[in-house]
Amino acid sequence: MKRKSIFLGTLILAVLFACTAFGAEYTADMITTGPYGNTTGKLYVKGNLFRQDIAMQGQEQTILINEETGDTIVVMHAQKMYMEFLDMADEEFQETMEVDIDSAEELLEENPDMATAEDLGTETVNGYKCKVFKVTYKEDLRGDATLWISKKLETPIKIVTNTSEGTSTMEMKNIQEGSLASSLFEIPQGYKKMEMPGFMGDMDTD
Repeated sequence: MKRKSIFLGTLILAVLFACTAFGAEYTADMITTGPYGNTTGKLYVKGNLFRQDIAMQGQEQTILINEETGDTIVVMHAQKMYMEFLDMADEEFQETMEVDIDSAEELLEENPDMATAEDLGTETVNGYKCKVFKVTYKEDLRGDATLWISKKLETPIKIVTNTSEGTSTMEMKNIQEGSLASSLFEIPQGYKKMEMPGFMGDMDTD
């Protein structure tokens, strides 16, 4: 469960960094609920740098993503250690996760057999005007997802997904725009690298 939780955290950040407007800088409270548990964390965005501070199974962790290099780092503060996953954001992965304001229409045009997308209009969520889309996958197990995408930040403020495993919600609240220090996106001094043989292979196993 711990490994799956780490992967879900990186997946949420992957969705956000694929969508965020270039040069955007802000912080937000990140609230997620779902069949694998509920988490509340803090999100930091500075252009192509992303950080999420979360508590998983009682342990404080930080997930760092560099969109330019594709590197993901998971920092475990209690152990003063970190795990490094290099070049995770390959081209195929980026294309799969990328969701911007025009992508619902593009999804219909480029992958008509995979899903249908419905434009639900606009709605203001947590102070941001959003375009609302519902994507319904034709494979029953994948279910559907509704996204509230901020026109200003060009990123989902809220995502609700329904699958065979249940309903999950991700929402950003208390969004504060402003300049952030680059040091927020660096590994803390004195932390040691943890080697995790077979970790990525375990995630790929059905």
